Amino acid sequence: MNLHLHPLILMSMGLSLAGCQLEGMIATPNLLIQRQSNYFAGIPSSRQTPQIKLIYATDRKASIDASGNTSYSFQRSEGTEFGTCTITLGEGIQWQKLCRLSLLRNRPERVSVKMTRITPVGKIQSHTMSTPKLIDGRITETDEYIEQLNESFKKFGDLLREQLAVAQRKELFIFVHGYNNTFESGATRMGQLWHYLGHIGVPMIYSWPAGSPGLLTGYTHDRESSEFTIFHFRQILKAAAATPELEKIHIIGHSRGTDVVMHTLRDMRLQVPGTRIADFRKFKIGHVVLAAPDVDTGIAVQKFGADRVGYLVPQFLTLYINPQDFALAISNILFAGKNRIGNFDDQSITDHQTNVLKHALNFSAIRLNSRAGSSSHDYFVSNPAVLSDLILLLKENRRPGKANGRPLKKLPNGLWQISDDYPKSNLP
Repeated sequence: MNLHLHPLILMSMGLSLAGCQLEGMIATPNLLIQRQSNYFAGIPSSRQTPQIKLIYATDRKASIDASGNTSYSFQRSEGTEFGTCTITLGEGIQWQKLCRLSLLRNRPERVSVKMTRITPVGKIQSHTMSTPKLIDGRITETDEYIEQLNESFKKFGDLLREQLAVAQRKELFIFVHGYNNTFESGATRMGQLWHYLGHIGVPMIYSWPAGSPGLLTGYTHDRESSEFTIFHFRQILKAAAATPELEKIHIIGHSRGTDVVMHTLRDMRLQVPGTRIADFRKFKIGHVVLAAPDVDTGIAVQKFGADRVGYLVPQFLTLYINPQDFALAISNILFAGKNRIGNFDDQSITDHQTNVLKHALNFSAIRLNSRAGSSSHDYFVSNPAVLSDLILLLKENRRPGKANGRPLKKLPNGLWQISDDYPKSNLP
């Protein structure tokens, strides 16, 4: 990749790419075109609507306008609000027309994607509301704080149960967005992803305080906000796991959001003494997807290796990487050449790192080999091949490999490769 431009120009271009929003509905996955089937036919009638209701949780600062409408900024809140938001696919179109347009490679008209409603339900108060005591050498929270926390967990659980009641699969799919995203941009991405996952389970967006204005100051603000949010995300995962009706929690992290996911899972794993697999099942973690991870490669390998994050993931821990990811190339410059795991290539990864990644528990790293749109940082939803693989992974629970109906190409270094025409027409 040619990076012989002024560093500030590169940073401006790259960081803009990192937070860009897609215009209109994302491209139809190759898989659905190649299968030539009525993909949306099996969706329950109650969910056959262009309006998609997501659960949300956020530690962004809330504001309410004169009409009583809630919005969330890039500023931080000490607590975590939760509720529902509605994403509308297409303006004024009916379900059957949306389904037809969703399956076309070349759509005769643009399908808009908008967030049309935010409905707050409750809030988990900040840990700063607690004044712990030292009793018999142990740090002990006050009864008042524990009662308040339990009540807010119950309220979140009630909201989750309400959505699980109309879901065919009792599973939660959480999307954690990346740098320079607004609340709306993260929610609209998740709404579209869930649409192409066939409306399975319950969709959710976890939105942290990203999107601060400014070039370098915006990136540094967002980076520190991604650390600030870890405690709150951990609370939300625990509240979800405590809901008896819920069977699994699947997590999709993108860009800087992958660091939020990795650090949160690391903290949760370290809270359980020992390494008995059965002890981690209480967290109900299913699939974890890290797309275009904006994380130092050495730190990521440490999490997978020394911290044993993979023990929390009984299904698959999946990385999507792209050596041509321009936004991550700029991130490398910001961090003085420290390679980001989201765009490492065969030359930049050490033998030790390769060995750790190859032998990590239930782990696969998938490299995009794209001739078109390779610089897009949003390829996990904008690239029809990668989106096809996400469907095979998250909806159909397929392991990598042609024999498993997921025909990725295995590389000598242990990586899998995905090309523009994936998965072709050789699936069952």
